[in-house]
Amino acid sequence: MAPGDACHECRKGQERSLGCRGGLPPPRRSRRSRRRHRGGGEKEDRISSLPDDLLLQILARLRSARAAALTGLLARRWRGLWTRLPELTFHNTTPDRLHAALAQAASPVLSLLEIRVSSHHTSEFTWAAPLLSTAARLAPKKLNIVIEHDWRHPYFAGAVQLPCFDRTISICLENLHMIDLRFALPPAGCFQALECLTLASCLIDLAALLPLCPHLRKLRICNSELDSLTVHSPFLEELDVKLERVKRIDILTPLLKKLKFFGRCDDLCCLMLTTNVDECSFTYSAPVVEELSWEYQSPASINWFGMDWLLDSLKLQPLQPLQHWPRDHILSLKVEIDVRLFTGMWTFEEAISSQIPVTRFSILKLDFICKGHVYGPMVLFLLGICTLIQTLELKLSQVENEECVVNCLCDQPNNWRSQNLSLTNLKEVDIQGFKGDDHEIDLLKVIFRSATMLERVTVKLSSKVSSRDRYIGIQSILEAHPSIECKIYRDSGACLVCNLRNASWSIGLEISRHSDTHFSILELEIVTEGYIYGAVVLHLLGLSTSIQRLEVKLSEVVDFEACSVNCPCDQPNNWRSQNVPLTHLKEVEIEDIKGEGHEIDLLKAILRNATMLERMTVKFSYVVSQSDSCCKRIQRVFKAYPSVECSFYL
Repeated sequence: MAPGDACHECRKGQERSLGCRGGLPPPRRSRRSRRRHRGGGEKEDRISSLPDDLLLQILARLRSARAAALTGLLARRWRGLWTRLPELTFHNTTPDRLHAALAQAASPVLSLLEIRVSSHHTSEFTWAAPLLSTAARLAPKKLNIVIEHDWRHPYFAGAVQLPCFDRTISICLENLHMIDLRFALPPAGCFQALECLTLASCLIDLAALLPLCPHLRKLRICNSELDSLTVHSPFLEELDVKLERVKRIDILTPLLKKLKFFGRCDDLCCLMLTTNVDECSFTYSAPVVEELSWEYQSPASINWFGMDWLLDSLKLQPLQPLQHWPRDHILSLKVEIDVRLFTGMWTFEEAISSQIPVTRFSILKLDFICKGHVYGPMVLFLLGICTLIQTLELKLSQVENEECVVNCLCDQPNNWRSQNLSLTNLKEVDIQGFKGDDHEIDLLKVIFRSATMLERVTVKLSSKVSSRDRYIGIQSILEAHPSIECKIYRDSGACLVCNLRNASWSIGLEISRHSDTHFSILELEIVTEGYIYGAVVLHLLGLSTSIQRLEVKLSEVVDFEACSVNCPCDQPNNWRSQNVPLTHLKEVEIEDIKGEGHEIDLLKAILRNATMLERMTVKFSYVVSQSDSCCKRIQRVFKAYPSVECSFYL
């Protein structure tokens, strides 16, 4: 291969290529420099004296046939060695030079042939078929061909003849143009050894090709124009498909183990041409599939009592770990108010039942773009379709400056708040972006009433919620269902409200899971948000009675109001007189205390139960001054226990 093997455009591409950059010829020396270099005396070329096998290993590290060929300029010993390389990689080389270089290839076993060629040399792909025929003659085990296209030239509208690669195990044909490149099947022969095939933006008759590949195990297809896909293969084990405008899918693979599918059909022109749902079909049969990932983006709509809702996308993912059988999956739906100029091709029921290949999924993820509307009826409608789910994850997104009008149709039917669903499998609910509006509280009530086996509910408030009035309604639901572990979080992640009975049980369970439950130091960081925390602190002390040092750091968000009267945070009623065996506790330090009545009661309870206590240190919050009465009250408490070294700091 001659050194000047690239035009100006290809030369610039080679300079950008890491694989070819190392093979660029060095800058030319001046005559004086060359004479000085020769006058220094010739030294022994130890590298060139190495055997051919080692030299070939050195050339293989260059990962560029051009760079390997240029080493012949350094010494005659290296000339022609590149032709025996087991792996040949050509980047940005003109087609005629490629033909000449491939004709010189003399490796008996070529493991890899990788070609990346730009079509700016000609607007016709006249070089493509001869180049593929030459590559087929070399019979590489792995063939990678990447075809670029210059937008300044018209695109080739014909079909490139694909020769028969009877000894090639892996073929990757990748077209980087936005318009797919067509390939014609060979007139005779088959791909006897082919096991892995990748077609990116390449059109070929799959129905006729797959029977010619009796040992094909992996198939990857990426296409922007293909509107229908038919894959019938008795031996295929892995299938990876990405289609941009697909309307028909027919998959029949009895031995398929891994399937990854992404489809999209949201092009306006495509949808307006498809006026009949029967034109869109999904047929799938893969009885032994083990790993399944399925995502389809196509508008499905429903007119729900006059309000148009749009289902943008469906996504199905395997539930980890994969060892579970039968396989469980996660179904993700993105739903929003329909503001488009056309309706979807399917209803929600048709989309869920026909656009995904399995009906068994234990987790339902709903991404709602509410736009200020009531979403409870639509959530209950989807739960009615997916009655076997065990976990519901609801993510709410609001659009700025949009509010629901009075008597809006989104609040229909009128009786949705009294609706009863059969959600006997639902055990966990997680809601993000909750604002605490009345209709959201009503939705929670319906879920609590219908999910008789519900175990855990987690609500994360929206960033716009800044008042406790918003979650008082949620708190009343928690009180009505004490057997369910319920938690409410601020947008910052701080826990505001929890069901104390179940939260304490879960904390105890987490502590008991550790191999060693004998802790000597207990550090507590409590975000109080104005609540009484004494009962929780005593409960945690009771979980591990061997601790010797207790450190409590308190923090509170300023914009929250004081705790309401008869708040459940003050339960149980007898926590102030509770007896906790703290015989090992010797030192207590509490930071940012405000000296309120319930905090004084907590100090009394600790001093009364910790019979071996030696030292207690209290650091007041910055809002407390020396003149406050709380300082005097704490001082009186300390005087009642003279054997304990007590001190407080402002």
